[in-house]
Amino acid sequence: MAVCNQFSGEILIMTENGSPTPWGLIVGSSSGFGAAASRELARSGLNILGVHFDRRSNMPQVEQVIASIRETGRDVLFFNINAADPGKRTEALNQAQEYWKKPAASTSSRFCCTPWRSVL
Repeated sequence: MAVCNQFSGEILIMTENGSPTPWGLIVGSSSGFGAAASRELARSGLNILGVHFDRRSNMPQVEQVIASIRETGRDVLFFNINAADPGKRTEALNQAQEYWKKPAASTSSRFCCTPWRSVL
């Protein structure tokens, strides 16, 4: 089950064993304050679901942000989309939901989520 805290942006994905896996949703995650927040939240123990809207020429910088998050040992999922487009948001969140259903790399548990439309 996915639960989104409307105030903090923290998303908790409940695993089959009932323990939550915290995810932070960061809009503008590829540069500036968003990148800094993504890195700091990852260092604090959150996995990062990042949304950014970058041109191809900026993708090396985006990859550096993703790599720095992974170096903290946290999971990261970035989407290069226009977050103002409802269709793109739905598509990205559906892809995130599918990603969370896959077995975790470090455990055999699977993530089980409710449809995103119910939490946004």
